[in-house]
Amino acid sequence: MAAHASASRLYASLADPFKADAIAAAVELQREHFDLFGLQLGYVHGEGALVPEEPAAEPSSASDYVPTARPGARMPHAWLDEIGSRSTLDLVPIGRPVLFSFGDHESWADALGTADAATVRVGVDTSALDLWRTRCDVGDSGALLVRPDHHVAWRAGSSAQAPGLAQELGVIRGSTPSNNGAR
Repeated sequence: MAAHASASRLYASLADPFKADAIAAAVELQREHFDLFGLQLGYVHGEGALVPEEPAAEPSSASDYVPTARPGARMPHAWLDEIGSRSTLDLVPIGRPVLFSFGDHESWADALGTADAATVRVGVDTSALDLWRTRCDVGDSGALLVRPDHHVAWRAGSSAQAPGLAQELGVIRGSTPSNNGAR
């Protein structure tokens, strides 16, 4: 019975137009505790199975989420079709990394060789996704190597970096020391 009385008081308070400003102010004071997209989706691993780049600026708030394809970050999302039934995240297989090449696909395929990684040729296997490529901060012939947990392991600005892919795969798998592969 006490729970019902408490719920009734809550509903009455929410319905009272004279309390609306006070409720809105109280909710705003608590926003940082509940609105954590920047922390939940925007967390960037600084080490581990990735080839790090120069450190980025820290986010101003745990609420702020700015998609990035920096190594260690969750791969940015983009819809593959107009109705939103498939996403770039759907292209990442379970159990092995995937190389997204944005152009010069043959160079990337040659560099990948027989490595156990899936490939997605953006613009061939998918639509061109130019806005997504821009968000990922890679050039027309760049690539992203993405781990099965959807985190970016390595980012290349152009296919000129393709010859280094085998070494970077070794770094990610822990069999080759890192050279802090700057783009």
